[in-house]
Amino acid sequence: MGLDDYYQQDDPVITDTIKAILTQYSNIPEPELISHIRAIRDKAFEVYKYPCIGSYNFLDFSIADSPIYGDLVERVKKNGATFLDLGVCFGQDIRKLVFDGCPSGNLVGTELQPAFINFGYELFRDREKLKTPFKTGDYFASKTAHDLPEQSFDFIHSGAFFHLFTWEEQVEAISRAVQLLKHKPGSVIFGRQAAKDVPGEFPEMTARSGPMYMHNAESFRKLLHEVSTNTGAKFDIDIDVREKWGQKLTGDWKVLSFIMRYVD
Repeated sequence: MGLDDYYQQDDPVITDTIKAILTQYSNIPEPELISHIRAIRDKAFEVYKYPCIGSYNFLDFSIADSPIYGDLVERVKKNGATFLDLGVCFGQDIRKLVFDGCPSGNLVGTELQPAFINFGYELFRDREKLKTPFKTGDYFASKTAHDLPEQSFDFIHSGAFFHLFTWEEQVEAISRAVQLLKHKPGSVIFGRQAAKDVPGEFPEMTARSGPMYMHNAESFRKLLHEVSTNTGAKFDIDIDVREKWGQKLTGDWKVLSFIMRYVD
């Protein structure tokens, strides 16, 4: 399959969550939702043909599917916990957290493409009210990712970000996340990504130096062990692989969810 094949001709599925956020948070009239979403999706797909954009998977607000989501929201709201979202795309998961009561100033997002941040403001119509800082550019370019302070975040989320790279780059990417995570019990790196029954390179998608590497549970656990060896950080790790997620994703993919809980 070529990347153009991931462009869905059908309208997106408007779930109750999508409707609530876009009508209540963004104040978009319900009859305008589909045309509004399609217009943003089409512009973004011209910038880069990510399958998750062509297939409307940015509408899944997948962060809320994590078993730790309730704890995340509670700690950000009540304890001032800090949260970093890597490769935010349109920042949809940050908007979900804000919609559920988290102060947007406690949240930080990163994204390679500055255009996607602007598409997020267009999609959610919140440029004037959202206080979340977004760091754009190459995640790998500086001593720490985007020059963010070391050990400054309680939660780090990767929704379809780590899987964009080669095996070696994934080790570096996750190690950089460990560098930004507070090294204390209760700190968590978590997220989800595309998976295959048989791990290996996915030649259709080259995001940096080579084809992305897609995992199954066993290969991803092996990679995380390599991260722990490189960083000296120890984690309790939960990995779960299930059938396709959310919107109508094309292709023979599954979804791998993971939680890395820091331990002394």
